Amino acid sequence: MRILSATIAACLVIALTCATHARAEVADNQVDDREIAAFFDGYLAVYNRSFGHPERRTQFREELSAKVLMPIMQSPPSRAPRVPDSIESFTQGFAAFVTRLEGKGVTRLEWVSREYQVLSVNKVLANNVGIGITADGEVAYETASLYLLHRTEGGWKIVMFSPYDHDKLFQLGCS
Repeated sequence: MRILSATIAACLVIALTCATHARAEVADNQVDDREIAAFFDGYLAVYNRSFGHPERRTQFREELSAKVLMPIMQSPPSRAPRVPDSIESFTQGFAAFVTRLEGKGVTRLEWVSREYQVLSVNKVLANNVGIGITADGEVAYETASLYLLHRTEGGWKIVMFSPYDHDKLFQLGCS
């Protein structure tokens, strides 16, 4: 009877160890929504630190370059998709975008909605709506954008960016 009890106990220990290890592997391979939300919060923070501070444009470009993985594909709403020649070319275009928004009185950006679809352990498709808000709290700019993120050793990076008309917003079919 003691041998049977010891055998059962050993089997339970082995089974629990295997189950715990399997659960840990699944947890390591999952994408945590909080990670993606934090990435996009940080992405907007890069822009928001720049508004009203032209002296921070170099810092803006450096911080933005840390959020993307080259080559990055951009697909503007009314032009053909393109892959910028360099990170400098990419960030220069976005610095000009900030300047255009400032011309409309925008002082900060906010997300209205963020939707994510995990495609694999290292790929996430995001469909976000962002607004540009003036100092008076008025919405001066609104856009929807698709992002493809890729997980690297340094965290999540944007590999594809495609803004589109927010009036044509669609949902990603998340379960």
